[in-house]
Amino acid sequence: MQSLIVIAPQTLTFGGLAAAVKARYPSARRSEERCIVEEGAAHAYLERDPFIPDELEPDVLARISHEIPNPHFFTLDFTDLDLCKAIVVAIADRDDVLVCDDHGNIRRGSKFVEQIRMSPSWDWR
Repeated sequence: MQSLIVIAPQTLTFGGLAAAVKARYPSARRSEERCIVEEGAAHAYLERDPFIPDELEPDVLARISHEIPNPHFFTLDFTDLDLCKAIVVAIADRDDVLVCDDHGNIRRGSKFVEQIRMSPSWDWR
């Protein structure tokens, strides 16, 4: 399982993100804590993770907090890169969202999605 971190303002709740996933994948299942997408053998889980700030370096957390005061942190765990890309396009194509990959690279959601659209085979892992 691999992961991305989605960082959102307080105005973008888990419910809002889950609704965007559900619009793209009507078969997605949602509980109060998690949204699950299964496409054949591929699956992805989106959930709020309040412990991410504890794991970030202070300078990284300061940068994030400067761009998005009091952010919500969400993890998107996935087994299939194409499924992950489709979910990211559905939830993060916004200037008020940040996406952080496993290498600590942080981009505006709209820029991350732009890279996916410009280079469909892009693999940030």
